This record gives sequence, C-alpha cells and structure tokens, in this order.
Amino acid sequence: MRKENLMEKLEGRSLNAKLYFSIYGSGMGHAARTAALARSLGFLSLFSSWGEGKEYLEKEGFNVVESPSVDVEWSEQGRMAIKKSVTKLPRNLSSFAYQIIHEVNSISKFKPDVVISDSRLSPIVASRVLNIPSILIANQLRIALPLEGSLVQSFLEKVTAEKLGIFWGLAKEIIAPDLPPPYTISEKTLLHASSIRRRIRFIGFLINAPKVRKESVEKAKSILEINSPKVVYAQVSGPRATKRWMVDLLILASKELPKDVTLIVSMGEPKSSRDVIKSGNLRLLYWNDLLDATLSIADLVVTRGGHSSIAKCISMGKPMVLLPIAYHGEQIHNSRKAEKLGIARMINPVSADHGTLAKCIIESLSDNSLKEKALEISEISSKFNAFSSFKEILRTLIS
Repeated sequence: MRKENLMEKLEGRSLNAKLYFSIYGSGMGHAARTAALARSLGFLSLFSSWGEGKEYLEKEGFNVVESPSVDVEWSEQGRMAIKKSVTKLPRNLSSFAYQIIHEVNSISKFKPDVVISDSRLSPIVASRVLNIPSILIANQLRIALPLEGSLVQSFLEKVTAEKLGIFWGLAKEIIAPDLPPPYTISEKTLLHASSIRRRIRFIGFLINAPKVRKESVEKAKSILEINSPKVVYAQVSGPRATKRWMVDLLILASKELPKDVTLIVSMGEPKSSRDVIKSGNLRLLYWNDLLDATLSIADLVVTRGGHSSIAKCISMGKPMVLLPIAYHGEQIHNSRKAEKLGIARMINPVSADHGTLAKCIIESLSDNSLKEKALEISEISSKFNAFSSFKEILRTLIS
C-alpha cells in the first residue's frame, strides 16, 4: 500500500513525497546542482550539508541541517594542503562516524521516502541502517591522489576505489550527472571502480537550461559597462580558502590583456555585496546574479576544474581556460579530459603565474577550434534531460 501511495505522489496527484538531500559541503557545485534538482522535482525536501554548500542552500531558501564536515585542508596559496590533510585524517575518520550518527538522527526525525546523497557516503550507510531507499549522485567514486605518474598512486587509487565501491554500492541507484563515454568529463574518477561500474547510470548534466533573455543581456552589459569587442568571464569557485589566490592572479593578468578585452571576475561570495568594482578593462564582482546573461556575452570562460563549472560552460557552448586547484586530483583529471575533448586549455596550477594566464587567455580567444568543439559538445549535451531522467529513476525505485 505504501508503494502505491508513493507512486500517486510521484505522478503529481499529491506533493507530499518527502526527500532528504545530503550534500557534500566543500565549494558550491554540489549544492547548486541538487538545489536545481530539488526545485525540478517539487517535493518537500530537507537538506544536510556544511560550509559553503550549506550557505548556498540557505541563500536559495532551503531548510538545511548542519552536518559535521569531512574535508581536506587548503592553503592560502590556493592549493590542497597535503601534509595538513594527512595529519587531519584521524579527525576526519572521527567526523565521518559522527556524520553517520547525525544522518541517522536527522533522517529518522524527517522520515523521508527516499534519501538522495550527492557525493557523501554517510547518508548511504545511514539510509541502509534505517531501511530507506537511497540514490547516490556522484561524479567521483575513486579518490584521485596528487602523486603525478606514480605507481604507488595507481595502486592505492585502485585499492581504495574497490573498497569504497562496496559502500557506495549500498545505494539503490548510482547516478552520474555527466555525459556517457566517450564524452565523460569525470571518467578518471568515475569509471575505474569495477565493482560498481556497471551500475552507473548517465543522465547528463544536472544543469538548468540556459535562460538568456535580451533584457537580461542588456542589463548585464549596462551594469558591467561592456563596450569592448571581446569579453572573458572568470568564475572563481571551490573552497573559500583557495579563492583569494586565483582572484589576485586574475587581477594581475587583466593588466596584460589587450585593451579590447574586458575581463569580468566573479569571486563567488554569495553573501557579499552586489557592487561592481571597475578598473580599466577589469570588472570585479563578489557574486553574479546574472550568470547566464554574462556567460552568453562571454567569448571565453576562465574557471577551476570543478565538475559543475565545466558542465555549465559546456551547456552554454563556451570554450574554457581551466586552472584547477593545485594537487586536487579530481579537478586536474576533469581539466585534462576537457582539454582532450578540445573544449579547453589547461594551465598547470603549480607553476602558474599571471603572465602565463594572460598569454593563455589571448591565445584561446583566437583559437577557433576551441569555439567549434565547445559548440559541438554542447549540442551533444543538449540531447539529455537530466531532471526528467532522474524523476523516472525515482519513480522506478519506489514503484
């Protein structure tokens, strides 16, 4: 009887179905895509997250309970701090145990019909304990270690991927918010866990269709005072501790760009002022409320190697210059795949300086092959409706 009632809810006869979303809180990419998913489904939802993810979800008006954080450490140089992260490992293991307890308690109180985890293991374990079906959304099932070209790295990654695969496999469904091979951006961190590889369902990017209206574009041009023939948009994303370094690098790079190129930099701070700082060909924003309109007028996008950032650019057909977080294995692999697909140029973050960045921007602006390939992959991406596919999977899960 319970399953029949749930089917009625999913078919739109009632909007009382309850979904519990548990979101990885480092950066805002995971939160942004699950917020879009929750809106598309329209059911009563409760979120669990921490850090920037929690801040973003609260800004978007969702109910959020704070979860203990499990994350690596970051340096002021915009890098993953390897030694500090290793030192923090025992504390993270303890926090993971607290996460499971927290998730069991929160899920028990909310009594959801389905638990949806974005890149978090603890809610998968908790939902299994409570005998509630769960769905895993992930573009990373394998830990990517920052040991370039090392045999030790390959061995450790393979072993941990198979061990983690046992626990990821507790989810009823495993969904990749990515394009299927050979276009998978996260192929290196997603497709190398043999124990669960065959269970992965590709649904395309969890990105809302671009909403670009003429009035929004004109508004963006007016606010940003765009008069130049070429526009570069830089989106600074990722954990807060890594942002300042990239902002400083972009400001210095702007001084070496031709005068006919306007560089717009969004610092990715949603709780900050909406003022625009203008200096020469530089436009500096704390947060961009007209993202789609700004992207539509951009000839090139500079961003990190986060999966959601790359997915957004692909959906808009925009070529990229990618500057992944140094020693961040997943972002580096994402960036390399985008470069392999011919839609981006990647800069080594360890040796990057403002001169290298400015040169790469100038060269990319004149590279027509980047633009053509970006439009080609965007066309492939447009054939997928991730939100509709997810709803069908949800319907099947509880039928």
